Amino acid sequence: MSEKLITTAVLGLNSQGKNLAKMASESGRFAITAVADNDMETAVDFAGQFDGCESFDDFRQLVMQNKPDLLIVAEPMHNAIEHVKTAIKNKINILKLLPGARDFAEISQIKKLCKQNSVEYFVADTDKYLKSRQKLSKLLSENSETTAKLIAVEWTEPAEFTEEQLWRKDPKLAGGGVVLHEAYGVFSLLVENFDVPEQVFTLDVSNAPDKQQQTYLTEDSTAISIRFADSLAGNLVLSRTIGPSKKVIRIFFQDKVIEYRPDSIEIKDFSGEILGKYSYDDNESSLREAMLTNLADKITLNDENAKISTINEHISTMAVIEAIYLSARTTMPEMPERIIQLKQH
Repeated sequence: MSEKLITTAVLGLNSQGKNLAKMASESGRFAITAVADNDMETAVDFAGQFDGCESFDDFRQLVMQNKPDLLIVAEPMHNAIEHVKTAIKNKINILKLLPGARDFAEISQIKKLCKQNSVEYFVADTDKYLKSRQKLSKLLSENSETTAKLIAVEWTEPAEFTEEQLWRKDPKLAGGGVVLHEAYGVFSLLVENFDVPEQVFTLDVSNAPDKQQQTYLTEDSTAISIRFADSLAGNLVLSRTIGPSKKVIRIFFQDKVIEYRPDSIEIKDFSGEILGKYSYDDNESSLREAMLTNLADKITLNDENAKISTINEHISTMAVIEAIYLSARTTMPEMPERIIQLKQH
């Protein structure tokens, strides 16, 4: 007997939404039954690629007139939040492209709705499927008896916004800048391997020409100090405007350093001698395929070992990000765990 396909609707037909819908359909485990975009012509053209697929230019109607097993939300949250809430109330599982919410209050509200309606909310954190990241977790587990002393992160990825992406500069619409949108994977990696930091302290930089304008723009660069339990501290420098592109996380131990990059890992002693080197060739397509396989296993088989990012994992990462933004406003150290306790009870 063939496996039942997961009926799937797609809200938002940007390049990511289209790509994920095509890959889901081609996997043989999802059936695309409805799509919606602000532009009706785009919706009709794309729907024509799938048998029996409906098209909408009204997000509300997509949710109200369909009850798929899964709703893929590629539309930015400022355009989608009310429709996401309606879908959850209609018992529809959600896969939200990053970020899963604009702030901690929003994700907490979504979690509460999901619990009330017995619905799953997944976040498309494809970085979890990087072979380098899985190897890093294994290395850290193997070195668990040797305490890490310091974490240093350089994460720069220069990017120009298109006219359609100008909302990314608006804190109310975007929720944040480089921390939330470009560096989410950094914080999910740190939480996954080292737990939620005890304390964070942040200094933000905006490229706005004057101080008054800075209040109305999301951060372009930031410097963050973090402190974990067991005498582990870290320093992060993140930027979406300063180049060239550089993505590296260095984890220092008493006698060596692990240098993590998305495509490689090197282990060195302090003289610079390489003790171990690993290279990987992941691409975004392979990462999304792995995520969709995990997602299908979770929905159809309730596979507890599926790596798909759940709302509970997202809550922890978002608490760290919330504390980072709060610290930038207060110019004081902030505690992510306090945010979890205050806003979830």
